Amino acid sequence: MNGKSLSKSERRAIIKLPCVCMQNSFLLGHHFFSIISNIPKHNFIGMHAIDHTIVCPSRSHFPRELKQLLRTLFIAKIIHFYKEVESTQDLAIAIVEKKLEDAHGTVIIAERQKNGKGRINRKWISPRGGVWLSVIFKPKIKAAQATLLPIVAALAVCDTINQKTKLDSKIKWPNDIVIEGKKVSGIIVDISIENENIDYAVIGIGINANVNVSKIMRYISNNTRPEALEMTSLQKELSGKKVNMIDFIQMLLEKLEYYYLQLEKNYSKRIMQKFRHRSETLNKIVVVKQQNDSFEGNAIDIDSDGALLVKKSDNIVYTIVAGDTLVRKK
Repeated sequence: MNGKSLSKSERRAIIKLPCVCMQNSFLLGHHFFSIISNIPKHNFIGMHAIDHTIVCPSRSHFPRELKQLLRTLFIAKIIHFYKEVESTQDLAIAIVEKKLEDAHGTVIIAERQKNGKGRINRKWISPRGGVWLSVIFKPKIKAAQATLLPIVAALAVCDTINQKTKLDSKIKWPNDIVIEGKKVSGIIVDISIENENIDYAVIGIGINANVNVSKIMRYISNNTRPEALEMTSLQKELSGKKVNMIDFIQMLLEKLEYYYLQLEKNYSKRIMQKFRHRSETLNKIVVVKQQNDSFEGNAIDIDSDGALLVKKSDNIVYTIVAGDTLVRKK
């Protein structure tokens, strides 16, 4: 690279895989992931540890009650719980970058985020009442399988919503969880790869659980993108009934571990089969929006890497690796 030596963060971006460096992202297989750089500085001094596995400055009972219920092998072996943070995703990345602890399975949970992260550097509105968490992984999978990590998370969210609330949630490609076409959850994945090996991955999950959607919609109405979905919350869909947050997060983390271990065992075909079954997008007429371009076609399949296959009216099938999709209403 012009004879210049590369820093550690730069070496992570320039990996020996089919990838394309793009500003603050790179394309791995069929998905865009954030390049880990400019890690935010966090002051970890003075954090109150309830015991060696729980960090909770507010001394809330929530993380201890959650940990007592969990039946996981490695997820949530360490729990960080905060009343408010800038971003659970940024905090998780800082923890794993600074090697402050054996991070595999560490969970960061916040009651509120001031600067929650969405896909493509979008802001995720995160008031109290939602599920805002990030999970650190030190994956024992091939780098090429990293594209399946968002799918693993999406299945975990869908399973949890469907089983805990009986609401019929679906996955809108690429990373939205919807109920009757209204967005209730989003997923983000940050990944660091060195020498063709995954150093770590951080999966961030946001779910509008017991959230007043009108507050979110007020923000969205002032910052609307044409492709933005109508928002909803579990509480709204349940006619005002609140979700038990501890029980809900317990199942979510257990499901996330289950699907991740399925991926480790190379059951990717099984994962993709379930992903297709849960898809809100497949066999629908969709509008695909990519930067300044858009087109319409029939979403005919999702390939083994998670890319959307769309057939246009000229019968040419296009492989969509990134962008936004809108299901055309009848």
